[in-house]
Amino acid sequence: MEKCPPASIHLTTTGHFVEVEKPIVVFRTDAGHEAAHTCSHFGEGGRQNFSLGMHLVTCTAFDPSFGDKAIAKCEFYVRIKGKLKQR
Repeated sequence: MEKCPPASIHLTTTGHFVEVEKPIVVFRTDAGHEAAHTCSHFGEGGRQNFSLGMHLVTCTAFDPSFGDKAIAKCEFYVRIKGKLKQR
């Protein structure tokens, strides 16, 4: 693991959803190359709409030189908080 976001990302919205850009996550293989990874909630895209509440995001990478036994994980929360609209 080279780069994992802080434990939580906090955002506030006046709506029910907010678009969140996937933070930078970097895994390295044993050979030092960047490893492919997936992150829950983000799928293939770099942005995702999140509803109000706490959402645990888990990013997982596999080092192919060790087969399916070498797994690295990075976890962080996205917290979306509601804000009353000003009138």
